[in-house]
Amino acid sequence: DAYIPVAVRCSAMFFVVADLCKVEPTYQYSLEWFIEIYILAIKTAEKPERNLQKRLKCLQDRFIQLAFQKVCDSLFEKHKLMYSLLLTFK
Repeated sequence: DAYIPVAVRCSAMFFVVADLCKVEPTYQYSLEWFIEIYILAIKTAEKPERNLQKRLKCLQDRFIQLAFQKVCDSLFEKHKLMYSLLLTFK
């Protein structure tokens, strides 16, 4: 149950990313690609000793960072600000 807030945030990000194809048809991201980013976040996020709340925060922050970087790498410059705003509002 402790991981539910992280899962909710990550799923909201997935739907923001999935809806980018409405802005530009070339912006298409698969669920498999998104899961790979999630797994990479789990592997590379800081692992504080015996502190679940810090671990959850580190995991969520790392996932947001990775997803943002990887999606921005594929966006046209004119859509990067819009993507940032969509993530903020979600």
